[in-house]
Amino acid sequence: MVFILVIICVFVSSIIMNFSYGLYQNYNTVKDEKESDLYDFEIAFNQTDEKYVTQEMLKTAALSLQPKTTETINVFYTEYNVIELDGKIGRANFTVKDGKFVPCETLYENLVEFLNWISGDFFSQTQEENGEKVCLAFGNPDTTISNLTDFGYDKTIISKTDENGNESDYLTINNVEYKIIGYQKLRDFIIPFNSMDGDIKLGGSLIMNFDKPMTRTQYEDIKYAFESTMGELCSVPLLDIPESENYYLYNTIIIISILIAVLAAINFSALYKYVLTKRTKTLAIFRMCGLKKSRAMTMFLTECMVITIPIFAVSTLIYSNLLLPIFAEKFKYISDAYSLGLYLLIFAIYVLSSLIVLFIMIHFSFLNKSLASTEKEAN
Repeated sequence: MVFILVIICVFVSSIIMNFSYGLYQNYNTVKDEKESDLYDFEIAFNQTDEKYVTQEMLKTAALSLQPKTTETINVFYTEYNVIELDGKIGRANFTVKDGKFVPCETLYENLVEFLNWISGDFFSQTQEENGEKVCLAFGNPDTTISNLTDFGYDKTIISKTDENGNESDYLTINNVEYKIIGYQKLRDFIIPFNSMDGDIKLGGSLIMNFDKPMTRTQYEDIKYAFESTMGELCSVPLLDIPESENYYLYNTIIIISILIAVLAAINFSALYKYVLTKRTKTLAIFRMCGLKKSRAMTMFLTECMVITIPIFAVSTLIYSNLLLPIFAEKFKYISDAYSLGLYLLIFAIYVLSSLIVLFIMIHFSFLNKSLASTEKEAN
């Protein structure tokens, strides 16, 4: 039972020391994230009639971006030509939040601010996420089918009456009917990105707009996501943004780690003192046979290290490979705080603290006593 308690004591001590270090650094990290001066970033598409970037490719690339990247991107937008509408240009704006496509509020705000919004409703969350067949047509607030012919929609607009008697206009895009829910004067039509066919050929580029300057971390994430998805079909501009740097408050956390290690060593020494108490008679016999105090001290400390070192090492591996990834989802910088050298330092602090505390305990509780006193306790 005592041996099981010893294992639990060392295991818990290792986990607490490693986690407390990372947790402290997570909240005390000064992250010097290098920024560019770019608020807009364009990725060119290298396309031919046979090889081109599709909606599905762009969707895959956008959804593979890290949340830290997409949280500062206000808008993605791309355009494409539609032959059925005599070469008219369609546009799809979208935003990605929490791994989902959401309506691009920045587009709506810009349409209103620059007087390009006319009337109707903007895309809802459900329409954008589900890719419903709705669109914003180029027109005026009181448009009718006859008026829409002035904008070149003479053969692509139909009017339907639903089961409730409500009449709606539909625009035919790529042989698919899109319900007109609003009107604007920015592009020939604007549709939800998810409503496009996955194999449709996109325009010549994708443009991203950031709400603050793009960082190097975001740039590398974007570059990897698009090049791994599209290969040679895309050209991500080369940018010279310095590496980000993390500054950690080592002095304070080392002191805290030492204090935790000392407390853990005291717990372990209390358990080991109980073990030695049960060996008092054996110790007395050894001393009567000529066992020197230094030899006994070395023997006891070696026994402790044989027990603690493997357990501490295994528990550190468990923390690094199983527990740390779980903690990293909650604490942003905790993973960045660790390295092989850091684990070795924590290990050295624990071993040294344990040796010192155990040495003091063994010396004053057992070896500092006279042989007669030891024999008396043994009897």
